[in-house]
Amino acid sequence: MKNVLILIITFIAISCNNEVHHSPLSGILWGGEGSRLIIHEATSNSQYSDTILINHQAEFEWNPDSLTDGFYCLSKTSGEKATFYIEQNQPLIIDAQYISYPQNIKITGLNCNKEIHKIEANSKMWHNELTKATSITKSSKWSATKEEKKALSSKIDSINSKYRNQAERIATTPLSKMFALMQATGNQRLFDPWLDRELFFEVESQLNNYTQLKEVKKFISKSSKLKEKKRLHNLYSPGDKFPIDTLETIISSNLENLFNNDLLYVEFTTSENEHLLNSIERNFVLDVINNNHKALIFVMDSLNHPQRLYHSNILYHLTTNEKQSKIAETIGLITMPANFILDNNSNIIAKNITKENLEKILLKKRE
Repeated sequence: MKNVLILIITFIAISCNNEVHHSPLSGILWGGEGSRLIIHEATSNSQYSDTILINHQAEFEWNPDSLTDGFYCLSKTSGEKATFYIEQNQPLIIDAQYISYPQNIKITGLNCNKEIHKIEANSKMWHNELTKATSITKSSKWSATKEEKKALSSKIDSINSKYRNQAERIATTPLSKMFALMQATGNQRLFDPWLDRELFFEVESQLNNYTQLKEVKKFISKSSKLKEKKRLHNLYSPGDKFPIDTLETIISSNLENLFNNDLLYVEFTTSENEHLLNSIERNFVLDVINNNHKALIFVMDSLNHPQRLYHSNILYHLTTNEKQSKIAETIGLITMPANFILDNNSNIIAKNITKENLEKILLKKRE
């Protein structure tokens, strides 16, 4: 019996010693120059970095002293790089010629990594196509006419839409969806946080199992700010009473005389980018005053705006940055220009209208 017990203990000890150790990251990288890989956390403010050696058989293995689950960027001295999600007890194995070529790479591990790699490749193609499309502006033949700028803007919108759709098709896991929504090149975002806010909210609701990750915390913070922005955006809607009294207090001015007509057009704009002129080009203000209604235009960042259309039915209020934030908070301004149509009781008839909607409202008033 004693001998049997010794054999059992010996067997258990051998089994423990022979337990297979899996590195969090390993694989074969058999193409390109250099015998080193650099790995660092993908967050831009991270100081963490480590070097992984590739041996003569093209094998590499990373065994850090400690590992924090999260997104890591793997790069080679030749400039190739790729992003992966690495998690404890979920080994990631890469077999590739070049880590940046999705067609020649085999990824074993969490399914989100296959999608993250494809999304990153999609973003590179998006970047290249945008660069090609905008390169025309550097040509001596380019003339920034209204028509050419409109054509270029339309082309950029088409490119963005194409690669957004591809990213959405690729991403099926919560982490890869989040990764897709955060794609950017320069100042250009693949997904606009405000226009695509419902997508951000949907993905946030799927990240409950990953709230400990730095990247997820950052994403949830952005999503929370979007929710607050949405709350402000919906603060005053058609049918609500416009806060004209509060507005009068902020600007120290009486606006009662503007409500002696059936309709008042209110616009909040800035001098930057000729927003005021753009509103006039759309004929919003002209349509209003030509129908014997009045317009109240707030230029939110200037005390001297020379590009004004003067008319007895138009009241301009040029405000300073000091009052701008108070007005924006009171009205719930998210972007400018923004506009409201009010009746003579300061009730909101319409908000952020198009020219077509304005024409319908004016026609109805004429009837």
